[in-house]
Amino acid sequence: MIHLPDVGILSTRLGVAIVMLYAAWQNSKNAAGRQWTINNTALLFRFVPEDRRRSLAAPAAYVGLVMVWGGGISILLGLEPRLGAAALILFLSLGMLIHRVNRQDAMALGKAISDAAPPVAAKANELAWSAFGAHLAAGLKNVSMIGINVLFLLDGTGRFTLSDCIGRWWSSWMT
Repeated sequence: MIHLPDVGILSTRLGVAIVMLYAAWQNSKNAAGRQWTINNTALLFRFVPEDRRRSLAAPAAYVGLVMVWGGGISILLGLEPRLGAAALILFLSLGMLIHRVNRQDAMALGKAISDAAPPVAAKANELAWSAFGAHLAAGLKNVSMIGINVLFLLDGTGRFTLSDCIGRWWSSWMT
């Protein structure tokens, strides 16, 4: 007999895994994807002088990729999913900051283009608002994914879990 809560948890695990692993694949499959990832990670380090940003952004980007690959696989397989969920919560939280910077940059660039080239001001404004909206939606996706991963962190990923030593430790510590 099908137990609907198990189907719900499994489908949620699959959804989280698909989103995270597809993103990890796209951001690491070739040099262009890795460079894009490093450039976007550098947005987290705007408080650092520009000449040092790359030296911080590259290792941070690779740590982020490990977190996404590891977290996605962990949730998918139910292999210490609480650790995977914790990694994804941190990654998604930092991603929200990057989306916020990208929203601000989109609006500033749209204004700069509008000011420099009044004939294309309407199109530049439309493009800026489109980018703003896309990054707003991506940031909100992160909020919902964080919520799902908080559930996985606190409650595990259901009975079809391969290993949850952290959960057993958590349960024994809480009682």
